[in-house]
Amino acid sequence: MADGRCSVACISSVVKTDCNVSSRYRNDCEVRRLSDCNRPIFNHLRQFSINSADITSEGQLIAFRCGLFDTDLSSFTVCPFHRDSLGLAWQQRAKCQYPFHEGKAKPYRSFSLRMSRLVFSSLSTLVPVGSGICRKCIDLVHNLPDNHEDPLNQTDIKNDNDNEKNISAEITQRCAAYSLRPINIENGGDCIEHSDQLSSQESQHLSQTSNWSEENSLGLETLNSIVHTISNGNLSPLKYQLQKPLQDITSQSRNYIQKKASQMVHSILELVAPGQSEDLLKLMVEPVTNTNHQETENLLEILTKIYNDSTYKAVKDQTLSIMAGLTTKEDLKNRIPGLTNYHIDKVRAVTPDQIFQKVNQPPKKRQKMDQTKLEHCLSFFFSSSFHQLVSYGTRDLELDSGEIVVIPDVVRTACHSFIIEMYEKHCKDTDFSPLSRATLFRILHACSASKRRNLHGLDNITADGLAAFKSLCNILKNLELKGTIDKDMKSTLTQLLTDGQNYLKRTFKFHVSLDSACSDHCIQWACSDPKDVKFQSVCNHEHTDSCQECEKLSVVLDQMCSLNLDDDEAVDVIEARNNIQAWKAHILRTINQDRSRVDLLDTLKTSQILLVMDWAMNFSLFYIERSSQTGLVKKGSRGMSLLASLKIIMDL
Repeated sequence: MADGRCSVACISSVVKTDCNVSSRYRNDCEVRRLSDCNRPIFNHLRQFSINSADITSEGQLIAFRCGLFDTDLSSFTVCPFHRDSLGLAWQQRAKCQYPFHEGKAKPYRSFSLRMSRLVFSSLSTLVPVGSGICRKCIDLVHNLPDNHEDPLNQTDIKNDNDNEKNISAEITQRCAAYSLRPINIENGGDCIEHSDQLSSQESQHLSQTSNWSEENSLGLETLNSIVHTISNGNLSPLKYQLQKPLQDITSQSRNYIQKKASQMVHSILELVAPGQSEDLLKLMVEPVTNTNHQETENLLEILTKIYNDSTYKAVKDQTLSIMAGLTTKEDLKNRIPGLTNYHIDKVRAVTPDQIFQKVNQPPKKRQKMDQTKLEHCLSFFFSSSFHQLVSYGTRDLELDSGEIVVIPDVVRTACHSFIIEMYEKHCKDTDFSPLSRATLFRILHACSASKRRNLHGLDNITADGLAAFKSLCNILKNLELKGTIDKDMKSTLTQLLTDGQNYLKRTFKFHVSLDSACSDHCIQWACSDPKDVKFQSVCNHEHTDSCQECEKLSVVLDQMCSLNLDDDEAVDVIEARNNIQAWKAHILRTINQDRSRVDLLDTLKTSQILLVMDWAMNFSLFYIERSSQTGLVKKGSRGMSLLASLKIIMDL
């Protein structure tokens, strides 16, 4: 290459402008080697999310954007304009730069060095490092085969139809517009000569290493001479002759061979029929196309007859699967009336062999629900820990057979997810294999119950206990505002109260039993009257265990009473403490009473009736009356108590 010329301009497909000076560095008019380009590039790489470990210098960045991935940077030069436009002043386009991008998706990442190199070696298309790429195209790039070859033999990717003479003329034209100070490039040589030497070495390498075709009718020089003659010098010389089977070469080489062969065929047809090479090519290909079309038409008629005559669905689907690969949906619907697009898409998604395998598969029978597991989960779900009987009201339970069973109304005191979570924990502790989680949700949905929305009138003791925890939290907030306690102490006590409330509301009922080694959980000890011997029960076990949660609740209540409180706050704290302790005792008594109810139902005879009587609280009557004097309408309510009775009998 002559002194003062930019070699990047003649080897890169991304360079479509003439050499010039940079608009940012107008005083810089010197052509430099790529190895001498050392401006800081860290901010530029960070702007386009490029890994700084892959590119360490400005010269490397320019070389990679030109397609020079494995080259000696000292062998190539760059002018100030192309140094700036390919380096620090390079800008990313707003659209995805993947060659086969479809749609309107915008870029969200940049081409890395590996991605640019992979697209270059697989698709023969140079995408500069840092170009934008969308999410969909990233997956396509990662699925490309890694047909990496020495990129130096592909440096002339911009126009491989130009020979040395044409390229030299182009370089001279590009450099004529401005004046650059030449520099000496030691051992650099001419980049065009370097590229030709590589192409010659590649051709020699292929000739030496391949033994697929040892006899060539024409040599490469003779063939290029003939091509030059028939094309009147319009075609570039052939770089090499194929020495391997087509199925063994890379996609890049296959594209090159296909392009050169197409150019040669059109040149020959242009000699036979000047100006009509395309029409002549169609005339040559048309008989073959007509023959294939006639064969396909005959095959479709045979398959259509087989489809209409067959009575087996598998045979019809297999036949339609073959036909779907030979013609369009509209043609298939015209040949077979009543055929739908859904049926065509269904058979196109599988092969005929897969259809046959699907038909021969043994039928899958749905297994019935395990009765043992069903009874186990029902006994847990209908525990008094999650339900509360109501002395009034009924509920209709519809069975799968259509029969409707009238049952007493019950209130479910916990949400479905919490009940199932506790059941799975119980099964894990007892080493029992439960039903699936989805089945458990369906069972709870089928066993409908009323949801607890307001406990007042239904369970006033529980409602007062919950209100007591809320009252204590409000007292702590007021103490913090007055400066009596600091923020950390308030947060600690509030968290302890919240944990205690959740424990009584959810977990405490599962710890209660007749023979518990913890005194707080033992029904016999807790329900015994310490003063009246007649209401005492002697435990046949010792209370050696202690409950950490119960102790934490007692400690936090004692701490609340020991705070610096005024008279009103002290009364509220004592009342809240009594309500919480009453709630805890109420839970234990409820479990014990439910044991009695279950025992009565188990021993109930057909000649006996279990009668449950209770008061329905907060039963209000609404009335409307008009004043005789003013004519105004008055609305009000009058509370009254209702005595409700529930009769339970044993079904015959």
